[in-house]
Amino acid sequence: MKIAILLIVCFILFSCNVKKKPIKEESATLNASWFLKEMNGEPTPNIFSKSPKMPQLQIDTSEMKVSGNDGCNSIFGSIENWNANVLTFKNLGGTKMACANMERSMEYSQALSNMKTYKIENSELHLFDAVGNEVLIFRKSE
Repeated sequence: MKIAILLIVCFILFSCNVKKKPIKEESATLNASWFLKEMNGEPTPNIFSKSPKMPQLQIDTSEMKVSGNDGCNSIFGSIENWNANVLTFKNLGGTKMACANMERSMEYSQALSNMKTYKIENSELHLFDAVGNEVLIFRKSE
């Protein structure tokens, strides 16, 4: 009986330890400044060549906040859901400056609002919509 209890306790402790480690490592990787590399398979310089700046995203999972810019306006919001491969934002908003190429800035902001899952691979953040289409790819800031 004592051996069974000891085995159960060891299993629980080991299971808890295994679950916490990947999330902590993923949090450290996700918390960064990310610069847009591609949107819908098209390289960023081709899309935002007339924009005053390149779109970027800062993610802070400890504060559950997101900020950055859409190529023209500053954006900000909250992280609604974040775990293993799920990342969704809520209450995304931004400044209202008028710039050239506003359609692309709005497309970018809409893509952020609609993303559901993510993966990080080779210092790149890949964001996917609800049906699994890869919509945005970011590279991690150095």
